[in-house]
Amino acid sequence: MNRIGRERDYGSLARWITVAVTGALAVVVAVALLQISGRTGELSTESVERAIRSSIVQCYALEGAYPPDLAFLETNYGLLLDETRYVFDYQVPGANVFPIVRVAAK
Repeated sequence: MNRIGRERDYGSLARWITVAVTGALAVVVAVALLQISGRTGELSTESVERAIRSSIVQCYALEGAYPPDLAFLETNYGLLLDETRYVFDYQVPGANVFPIVRVAAK
């Protein structure tokens, strides 16, 4: 009788260990996904900023002057800016000085 009682205890213990390990793995996966999604947002902001800088360089190479504003790049160089997701800061410090570009997620 003792033997059967012990087997039942081990079965119950094994189930609890399985549940605990599965729960711990779920927590680890959830934390990893949250970190990845946060980093993805940073990367998308950086890629939008790079696209703007690339259009600025293209404009300067073709026209010999930096664009006066982002609307000029949208109209003449096909730049698409998603103002529902990002806030854009574009400043031209001087006639022949590379513009200051900042992009932030809303």
